[in-house]
Amino acid sequence: MGSTTLPAAILFGRQLCKTEYFCFLDDDDVLLPAALATRLKAIQDEQADVVVTSGIGTDGTRTLLDPVAVRADPLGEFLKRNWLTSCAGLYRASTVTDVFFKDLLNYLEWSCVAIRLLESGKKLIFHEAITYQLFDTANSASKQLTFESLNSQ
Repeated sequence: MGSTTLPAAILFGRQLCKTEYFCFLDDDDVLLPAALATRLKAIQDEQADVVVTSGIGTDGTRTLLDPVAVRADPLGEFLKRNWLTSCAGLYRASTVTDVFFKDLLNYLEWSCVAIRLLESGKKLIFHEAITYQLFDTANSASKQLTFESLNSQ
């Protein structure tokens, strides 16, 4: 667990964070206008540990399909479709420490983080605002042979 490049980079980035809030952004995805302001308002208004927003997936659909259902049953909805993409969250640094990002499973990094956040009882807010767009690039980790091998098992 956790010794590959992407999980190590995620942990390293978290360990370098010296701000009150933080988020992640893959090199092939974008935050939309007002993304950070929208998230910051939600996390502060609700005194949450994490705010998860919706985005446009690589297939053109919303990543957070039904915010009401996710609010009612975050784990059940997560098992249907992962709502925590790499750039979907804004995290409160004082409560979402680097422990949530240690020993992540390669290719399941954000699934591990989501489960750990739910397990720990952190306060998550699911906001329907579309704040990012995911793009499908040829060199994406999900396009690598090892990822395909993981899916076929």
